[in-house]
Amino acid sequence: MQCPTLSELPAPPPGKRGWPWTDESPQLTNTMSNGFPWPRITIVTPSFNQGPFLEETIRSVLLQGYPNIEYVVIDGGSTDGSVEVIKQYSPWLKYWVSEKDRGQSQAINKGMSHATGDIVAWLNSDDLYLPFAIFRVARAWDEKQTHWLVGKIKVGESVDSPDVRTLRLPSSQTFLEIAAFWLVRERKLRPYTQPEVFMSRQAWQAVGGVCEKLFLAMDNHLWAKLSAVGYVPVYLPEEIAFFRVHKSQKTQPSSSEYLSRLTAERIWGLCDALRLARSASPPPPDVDEVANLLESRAAGYCVILNELFTQHDWGRLLRVIIRGALFQPSTTLKYMRPRTVVRLMRQASLVAR
Repeated sequence: MQCPTLSELPAPPPGKRGWPWTDESPQLTNTMSNGFPWPRITIVTPSFNQGPFLEETIRSVLLQGYPNIEYVVIDGGSTDGSVEVIKQYSPWLKYWVSEKDRGQSQAINKGMSHATGDIVAWLNSDDLYLPFAIFRVARAWDEKQTHWLVGKIKVGESVDSPDVRTLRLPSSQTFLEIAAFWLVRERKLRPYTQPEVFMSRQAWQAVGGVCEKLFLAMDNHLWAKLSAVGYVPVYLPEEIAFFRVHKSQKTQPSSSEYLSRLTAERIWGLCDALRLARSASPPPPDVDEVANLLESRAAGYCVILNELFTQHDWGRLLRVIIRGALFQPSTTLKYMRPRTVVRLMRQASLVAR
């Protein structure tokens, strides 16, 4: 689909100006400078009760001026007016649905099942693409070599607020740096912020998309899996996305329950990626270094989390917790703070549904 022009879209709400309300990216020609057609790019937006932000997100995709875009919106059964917003823009959507689901991860995979693009990405319903973003990604993409591209990102309350800052471009290359960035912070790595990442559909399918067992760290797990099977990111030193910071977002670094759950998902995601890396042909050269790091930092907790995410036997889970506390206390008790067991059991119940 050719992106619509500003005049073709619904008028912005009163008082809304700038990108992507009254500004648009220029329309590109149907072919690139070499005469070949632009690669098809599929964007998926998972959404649930993000009415205050959803329209801005949708417009930031549709106003890219790109001639070969495919846009899918998967809503989880919102009751806040989101569906009315989606219907307004439905003529320019490849597919949309609003129905109850099991969360963001399932919504992303559901959306990607409709993708036919050579390049794919998901954009959460409170984030934005910046002007020229899709053009910049397509221009930098080498169809024979690129499977994973990471650009630069802005962060702030709104795209035009005075607090906006641009994060430095990541530079991680190895399996260790990408999979275990949060365990090796002394290397001054910057993890990826999800909206700045694009992948080939081939790479997405090769690693099975995002894990629907995960509610917070599905993106970290995905980067680890991509690296585990040999994909290496290409870095684009241009701003392509905006990550919104607001009170109702999933990311809540001041919440101990959020941090406990995030840590659990990151550790299990690394364990799972390590299994994938060991079965790759050839495996990453630093696979043993990742294994040793995980063993030294969280061996006991890995056993607990594997039981939690794969078995769902609550009696056995409690026995594993006790065994870890007794025989691997340094890599188990570090994470077992007050109420953590209850939180893990609650999370396990959600995963098992």
